[in-house]
Amino acid sequence: MKRLSSQLIFCSPEQVLRNTVVEINNDGVVSRLIDLQHQQTETAHTLFFDGLISAGIVSLKSEISDREINAIKKDYNYIDLSANTNISFTSNEPLIIDFGTKDYHLINKILSENSSFFQSVNMYKIISGCTYYPLALLNKREQIRILDQPQLTLWQNLDFANKHLLAQTRIKQL
Repeated sequence: MKRLSSQLIFCSPEQVLRNTVVEINNDGVVSRLIDLQHQQTETAHTLFFDGLISAGIVSLKSEISDREINAIKKDYNYIDLSANTNISFTSNEPLIIDFGTKDYHLINKILSENSSFFQSVNMYKIISGCTYYPLALLNKREQIRILDQPQLTLWQNLDFANKHLLAQTRIKQL
């Protein structure tokens, strides 16, 4: 079993937790979300990271066909960052950001190359767009929820006050 925490735990667009520990069993399944406000003592063996913890990055291009992606575009603002296109969106539909890869080194490079875009969009929309919504569309049990088996990702160097990514924002797999 391992316990992980950070300033924020991003479970969903509607559930961003503070002062919480994610407890993962030996099979990688979330066994508990521990609210530290209701603990009498500190949780033992908890690793604390500076940043935000979310579920893993998902590339829809790696998971579904172009036809299925085109169908998704009716209900989502789909941005393909692997195509080096002009990044923009105008509607209020949920955002899906597809890096075209799960390689965190390449994703960090894309984040850096497109930092002006990422700094202009609410960080929760961005994180939802490359983790929560793609996982939900694929019906994968990899969210940060009890009995799910997420690939945890740490987002570092965030502007928590303004809720934006920074030019220095980087992600890594936990």
